[in-house]
Amino acid sequence: VPRRRLRPKLDGLWRAVLFNSFHDILPGTAIPRALEEQTEELGGTLHGCRMLEREAMLALAPSARRSAPRGVPPDHPCATRVMVANPGARPFRGPLEIEAMLDFRPVWKYADRPADVPLELRGPAGERLRFQELANGHNFMPHLPWRKRIIFEAELPPRSHGIFTLGWVEDARRLPADRLAATAHGPHSIGNARLRITAPPGRHGVRIAADGSQLLAEEGLQALLVDDPYGPWGGHYEEPASLDLNRVRQRWRIVAARVVESGPIRAALWVRFAGARSELELTFRLGAATPYVTVEARLLFNERRARLKLALPGGDVADFALPGGVLRRGPQGEVPGGRWARVLNRQGR
Repeated sequence: VPRRRLRPKLDGLWRAVLFNSFHDILPGTAIPRALEEQTEELGGTLHGCRMLEREAMLALAPSARRSAPRGVPPDHPCATRVMVANPGARPFRGPLEIEAMLDFRPVWKYADRPADVPLELRGPAGERLRFQELANGHNFMPHLPWRKRIIFEAELPPRSHGIFTLGWVEDARRLPADRLAATAHGPHSIGNARLRITAPPGRHGVRIAADGSQLLAEEGLQALLVDDPYGPWGGHYEEPASLDLNRVRQRWRIVAARVVESGPIRAALWVRFAGARSELELTFRLGAATPYVTVEARLLFNERRARLKLALPGGDVADFALPGGVLRRGPQGEVPGGRWARVLNRQGR
């Protein structure tokens, strides 16, 4: 999309972001009527960005046309085309998710057996690709297949876009998996070749092991509720106690955990921590060959004068990324950091 068309629309969105990033507004230190307007303005900003992204994708779409597949039987749907763009300056290699219609009506032939629908995924050059089926994002008539959600490993060059197709193809044959490396290890554990995550209910923490050794000390990743009488601003006069919020009110327990994905591309473990009045859901995801864990969180927080901390015990010294450099710190209480922190053990590793 030409910049001259986008810039006037982006200017207003940027102003909304900058205004709401002001230090008296961002932490929520305002009266209720002001916060309602802030929520509305930020919601409109997100929606405006989504519409501009859609406008840009629609402008790219004509250059990514691909002819419809041949040999589709009468009254049988064609595969759904999905355009994927990589606007970045680096190649993209990683997992992509697609959820698409198989037909505008239920696939009656596979009623009550949706897992048997033969699917075919093809890449931008028409090549067949391996994939893993995931649970659909809806719960409407699960016994009648009409949509499918999948994940697959994709590659896109910098500043490029391409068409992927997903469809119901009656004689489709699945490509054999070259490895089954992201899978369940019992009802409360997932792993790949390097990492394993375990969350038995009743424990206080989630254990994460790398190459057979525990990454975190004590019980692993924990949810700690600590006293915090200072609010989002912290101590107004930087009182020493406001910079060291470590008086634990509750150590939440794992009350439920289950494997929600397992296959050749990705595995996922859903975990629920609970305290007396609040709860936290964490979904841990592992790719087949990724040396890292991704985590999604959803928190129901019903507390007063308190702060929830995700504790990752591992060492007493850490390197923090800061603007323009790296700073090594020992225990100092509440300190700011940048995009990452590197925790060192007693051996300096």
